[in-house]
Amino acid sequence: MKGLFENPTIEDILRQKEGQLFDRKSARIEPRDLANHIIAFANADGGFIVIGIEDDGKIAGFTEYPTKLNAFLQTPWDLCVPAVMTAHKFIECINQHGKADKVLLYDWNFA
Repeated sequence: MKGLFENPTIEDILRQKEGQLFDRKSARIEPRDLANHIIAFANADGGFIVIGIEDDGKIAGFTEYPTKLNAFLQTPWDLCVPAVMTAHKFIECINQHGKADKVLLYDWNFA
């Protein structure tokens, strides 16, 4: 799983099984709720959280939630106490409506 962050594709992300080291979250999640997941990953063995994929595996991306993207990027700093060091990357994709979009991947395996 460590190599997932190096050059991930949306196909790589969709193939990953959720578990202790990998989780998918909808872009509908509230930043405060996301903070709880970020803290849990930071306190564990690291891992990855991808935001923009629904529970049923559909890619929602961020075109429907443009104002949330900045809030998600700030969540590790603004809503986690103490602030959580993460790396992040955007993964280009086609969303469930056939439009170009992206998902956000947080990584704790950069150390």
